[in-house]
Amino acid sequence: MSATAAVSRAAILGTVVLLAAGLQGSERPHIHWLAGGHPFGAGAVRFLADGRLLSAGAGLKLWNVSAQRLERTLSTPRLGEDLIALGPGESWAATMSWYPVRALVLRQLPSGAELQRLPLADTNLPLVALSASPDGGWLLGSSGDGRMFRWHVPSGEILPTKHIRDFRPQAPAGWLGWLVSSNEFVATDFEAVFRARLEPPGLLWERVIKPGAAPVLSRDQRLLAVSETNRVLVLDVVTGETVREIFTQGEAPTHLAFSADATRLVGAHRDLPVRVWRVADGALEFTLPGLTESITGLALSPDVRTLAAGHQYGISLWDLEARKGPEELTALPSVVHSLAASTNGLVAVGTGLGHVAVFDLDTGERRIAWKPGSIGRALALAPSGEWLVTAGVGNTLDVHRLPDATVERTVPIPRGSLERLDLSIAGDRLAAQPQEGGPFVIRTADWTVERSFELGRNDWLRAMRLSPDGQRLAAVLSDRSVRVWQVDDGTVLATLGAEYSGQPEWHDAGTRLWLLSSTGRVTRWNLTSGEVEYDQTLPIEGANIVRALWLPDRSGILLSLGDLGLELWRLDRVERVIRFDEEVGRACLAMAFSPGGDRLLLGRYDATLTTAGLPFFLNVGTDDSGAVVVQAHGPTAPLQWETRTDTTGWEPVAGQSGRELILPAVGLQRWVRAMLPR
Repeated sequence: MSATAAVSRAAILGTVVLLAAGLQGSERPHIHWLAGGHPFGAGAVRFLADGRLLSAGAGLKLWNVSAQRLERTLSTPRLGEDLIALGPGESWAATMSWYPVRALVLRQLPSGAELQRLPLADTNLPLVALSASPDGGWLLGSSGDGRMFRWHVPSGEILPTKHIRDFRPQAPAGWLGWLVSSNEFVATDFEAVFRARLEPPGLLWERVIKPGAAPVLSRDQRLLAVSETNRVLVLDVVTGETVREIFTQGEAPTHLAFSADATRLVGAHRDLPVRVWRVADGALEFTLPGLTESITGLALSPDVRTLAAGHQYGISLWDLEARKGPEELTALPSVVHSLAASTNGLVAVGTGLGHVAVFDLDTGERRIAWKPGSIGRALALAPSGEWLVTAGVGNTLDVHRLPDATVERTVPIPRGSLERLDLSIAGDRLAAQPQEGGPFVIRTADWTVERSFELGRNDWLRAMRLSPDGQRLAAVLSDRSVRVWQVDDGTVLATLGAEYSGQPEWHDAGTRLWLLSSTGRVTRWNLTSGEVEYDQTLPIEGANIVRALWLPDRSGILLSLGDLGLELWRLDRVERVIRFDEEVGRACLAMAFSPGGDRLLLGRYDATLTTAGLPFFLNVGTDDSGAVVVQAHGPTAPLQWETRTDTTGWEPVAGQSGRELILPAVGLQRWVRAMLPR
C-alpha cells in the first residue's frame, strides 16, 4: 500500500469516526412524554391561541389539554420559572429562573429553545409579576419591596431601577404591574388601582380600590377586573371608569380570568365554588365545585370550554360546556422517586409525596392514581402486573391488586420508612431498604418476612440490589463498604472496602457484582474467586452522580449527573458515548429499561415520566479491502442498519440481526451527505 493510500484511508476513517460521534450525539427517536406534573405546584397557567396550555413552576411545560397529557417540557427542571410573560403572537415566553443562575430567560414557543438571557439588577430578589409590552420590545417586572425592573428586549439591557413611589408617593412597599404599551402600565399597590406613564413618569388615572388579589387584564388589554371584598369591578383600562360592577353574594374570588373575547369572567377561591359571570350584565351564569388546595392562577381556553387552575400540587381542569370538574391534569404532583414496569405494558410510579400512579406504557394513559396512607416513596410492581406493593401506615406494606388497586393484604414488616423495594426476576422475593436499620426480604408467595439483616448501631443503607435469582442481597452501607448476604441462611458471603456509593448491579445470576463509587470508579467483583475482574475510573470531572443505570448486557452505564444531564459511558474502552443534555436528560431520580428491553424509562426531578429510544455504540474500522465497516451495538445485542425514509440516512434499528454497514471508500461521500442533519 502506498503512503498516499494509507493517509487517504486514515482520513476516511477519521471522517467516519467524527460522523459517528455526531450520530451518537443525536436524541432520535425523540422521547415520548407519558405523564407529568409540577414538583412544587404550578406557579402560573396560560392558554395559547391553539388551545394548548403553558404552565410554570420549577420548569416550563406545554400540555395537550384535549388529550389531557403532557406534550413536552420547555425548560430544564430547576427552581423558579413560576411566572409567564408571552411575546407578540405567542412567539416566545419569558420566565424567571432562580437556580442555578438567577436570570430572566426568553424561550421560543413551542420548541422551548433559549433565545435570550436577561440580567437581574438584584439577584437575590424574586419577581412577583412579569409582563411584556404588546410589541414585545419591553418587559416589566414587579418586586415585593416596591421596585420596578424594566428590560429592553432587542438589546438585552436592563434599565435603571424605578420605585412605585415615583408614580404614587403615598404607595406602600409592594406592587403588581402589567405593561399595556411600550411606555405605559396598569398596576395596584393594594390601596389603589392606577395607570401610569414610564417616561416621563406620570400618573394617568387612579381609583382608590383595595384589591383582595391580583387584578387581571383581558386578552385585548381593554378591560381590567379587580376583586374587592364582596364584589368584582370591571374597569376600562384607558379611562379607569367602571364598566361593570358584579356583586359576588359572598366572599370575592382571589383569582380571576377573562375569556378570550372578554364576554365571560371566571372567579375562583380556595374552598369556594368556581363562578362564571357574563360581563355584559354581570349575571352569574353557573357555579361548579371548587378546589380545596391553594390556587395560584386561572386561565380560560380560547373556546371558553376549559378552565385551568394552577394550585399547590399541580393543575386542575373544568369543562365549562359540560359543567364538569374539577379533574386533575397533572398525574404526578411531585418528584418521581421510583418506577417499575411489567410485561403486560404497565408502568408504576411513586413520587416524593407518596402518590402512586399506573400508566399504560404504549399510550401514556393513566389507568389509576391514588395516595396511600403513608408518604413512603418506594414501590414494586409484579412482573406480570397483577399486584403492586407500597409502604403502608407504620411498619407495614400494602399489597394492591391491579387494575383497581384495592388493598388485598397488609403485611407487617420489621421497619418502616422505606427508601427502595427490589424484586427478583421471578417476583418471588422482595427486598426492602429502610431509611434506618438493615434490609429485609419478603417471600411473596405468602407475604411473610423471610429474613431480616442487622447492621451496626449507627449504620444505614445507601443502596441495595437483590440478585436476579433472589438468592443473594448486595448492599452499600453508610461507610461506603459493600456487604453481600446469602438470603436463605443470612450468612455474610463477602465484604468490600469503603469507597462505593452508587447502586450495585449483578453481572449474572449472583456470582459477579458491579460497583460504582462517587468518583466514577467502576469495579466488577467475582464473589467466587474474590478477585476484582474489572477496575476503571470514568473521568466524570467531579460531577455529582444522582442515579446510575447499567445496560442490560453490562457493556455500558447511564449516569444521571443532575444539571449536566444524562451521560452514557461504554465500559470496554472507558469512553463517553453521548451526553443527553436537552429533553432526555436533567436530574433523573429513577431510571429503568422496559421489560422487552426496547425502551428507556426515565422518572425526573421535574415530576415527568418519559420513554426514550435505546442508546447505542458505534464501532468503526476497515476490512482487508479498505472498505469502512460501521457496526452499531445496542444495550443487549448488535443492531441492524436501515435507511430512513424522511432523511435517507442510515440509522440502527433494535431487534434486528446486527448486519454491519460496509462503506466502500468510493461511496463514502454519499454516506457522509446522508448522515449529516438537514
